[in-house]
Amino acid sequence: MEDIGQFKQRRVVVTGLGVVSPLGDSPDLVFSRLYENQSAIAPISRFDTQSHSIKYAAEINDFDIGIYGIEKRDIQHLDKVQQFALGACEQAVVDAGLDLARQRLTGTKDLIEANPRIGTAIGTSNTMFDPVYEAALHIHQQKIKKVSPRTYNKTRPCSSASLASIRYALGGPVLSQNAASATGALNIITAVDMIRLGRSDVMLAGGTDSGVNELSCAVFGNNLSGSKSGQFRPFDVNRDGTILGEGAAILVLEEKEHALKRGADIYGEILGYGTRTDAHDMVRIPANAPGLCASLNEALSDASLTSSQIDYINAHGTGTQMNDLAESYAINTVFNATTKPYVNGTKAAFGHMLAASGAIEVIVSLLASCYDMIPPTCGLQKLDPGCNINCVSGAGIRSNVDHALSINVGMGGLNTAIIVKGDKREWNNAN
Repeated sequence: MEDIGQFKQRRVVVTGLGVVSPLGDSPDLVFSRLYENQSAIAPISRFDTQSHSIKYAAEINDFDIGIYGIEKRDIQHLDKVQQFALGACEQAVVDAGLDLARQRLTGTKDLIEANPRIGTAIGTSNTMFDPVYEAALHIHQQKIKKVSPRTYNKTRPCSSASLASIRYALGGPVLSQNAASATGALNIITAVDMIRLGRSDVMLAGGTDSGVNELSCAVFGNNLSGSKSGQFRPFDVNRDGTILGEGAAILVLEEKEHALKRGADIYGEILGYGTRTDAHDMVRIPANAPGLCASLNEALSDASLTSSQIDYINAHGTGTQMNDLAESYAINTVFNATTKPYVNGTKAAFGHMLAASGAIEVIVSLLASCYDMIPPTCGLQKLDPGCNINCVSGAGIRSNVDHALSINVGMGGLNTAIIVKGDKREWNNAN
């Protein structure tokens, strides 16, 4: 076993991005629409909402995994959440310029030698809802106790990470963290550690999920966290809850010298992270947000930065009374009141993508640093005085963003903070 101490200074850069979301199917398209204050939230069309108090969501309609090269005979084995993940992976791999093989997901006869230095860290939290719900209905309605054997693989939270490793013949670590709404962020953190410790040179990292199903809407409509008005308004005085979305976001993370050696286009660097728990409650966030405050301070320490060096924060911003107040408290506690960083909440544009939200928000944070552009908080009209943060609303702003920070909070007291620094590039309005 190699001495892991020698790898502590290995730096982690981002060389590829992939997004499948209600707001668009590419990172720059999503960022452009965010900056233009567009929203993908609309009345739910996927199922009858008459018996539900939740009637709005951010849906992905007419998604075709076939355009990413997945064969029709393989598609039947995939849940939509896994399809989202594979689509985002293909975007990210192509964007990174990685020379990887493509192989079938099932029934591969001629095995390709796996690359032992490339791995995956892709998580989900709700992938089992749709296939399990459908199987339960089938058993109940048909009065039989047999379902397709494919259902099992559709329900495993680790399936997306495994499928990506099969697709690209990756022999490195295959990891799948589950941390509720912080899942995507925690998988990025896990991938960063794999590279820092020398376990891998390249990792495909992120999250995939869907909250647009009857079970999720029934739960969020009954636990006071889902918006009944259909208006997603983070940090607004009139906010009434979150609105669910779906999709996937994947980053190609790479050891810096490895990326430079192959001439990769580098978006920027993951400078540091923090992850701590509240150890308080499965749903409620303490008003003084101890776990989040600790995560923010840990991220700053890991990145060797002071709080005054953070220019922009992409907040968790779920639009619930409790979360927005606690998150604002943490931001105001950790960051200097005289040099308040800009803050926004981007879930209001593409919906709460659950396990994918942390990954897509790290991508947004990175692009904001690359382009020195900060999108507005969609839906925010009047800031809650109890929040008292420097929240961008109405229109996007152009401002220097040397360092950006992404916050994610998962039910059960799970907190993550990731700091990124983008390599500067010109914004192309044609995006």
